[in-house]
Amino acid sequence: MKIPQFKINRTQFKIFQVSDGYTVGAILEVIKEVMTCKRALQLRVQPLTHIELINSLCKLEPVYKEEEEAFLQWFLKTPIGRRKARQLEIEAELKAALAPKSKKK
Repeated sequence: MKIPQFKINRTQFKIFQVSDGYTVGAILEVIKEVMTCKRALQLRVQPLTHIELINSLCKLEPVYKEEEEAFLQWFLKTPIGRRKARQLEIEAELKAALAPKSKKK
């Protein structure tokens, strides 16, 4: 299976940088707000610019680092969070166990 290659242009990079810290739901909300039926019809003539998305994104409040850390601490206390943490520990142990074997070959 061949993985498609794509290049990131400056516009996409700007959007990536600005949207860091926003939730997926917030970004989808911005896209729904910007991509009206009229705007979708205009895409062939006038391509979507990063300014249109950034203007709408700036109206929303991002998730701050402290809030994200508080959420992760809470999540690790839930049964699902504990299972996920244990799974990550097991994967790390397996990688550590396999690493010396691959170096010997």
